[in-house]
Amino acid sequence: MIVKTLGGTITSNTEWNGQQEIPSTKQSIKAEGVDANQFLGTFTDGAQDILAGKLNTDLNLQFTGMKADEIKKSLSGHGSFTLSDGTLRTVRL
Repeated sequence: MIVKTLGGTITSNTEWNGQQEIPSTKQSIKAEGVDANQFLGTFTDGAQDILAGKLNTDLNLQFTGMKADEIKKSLSGHGSFTLSDGTLRTVRL
């Protein structure tokens, strides 16, 4: 799935295997040129207007289970984040 949002592009691919007794999932998420301020503001009001720039991410995750506790115990993966033209606007202590 490809979504153009927050000034950039977010691509996600999910593979789900429900043939096993405990289902397994692999997910990759890639963001390119996403506005960091808009992205952070989407998740919390307290993080808005702290960071400016273009965010790029590349995440690869895998987990098993259907319930939150099962997923938390099995979650693994790796990823990278880069911020281009970044500015730290405010530090709230």
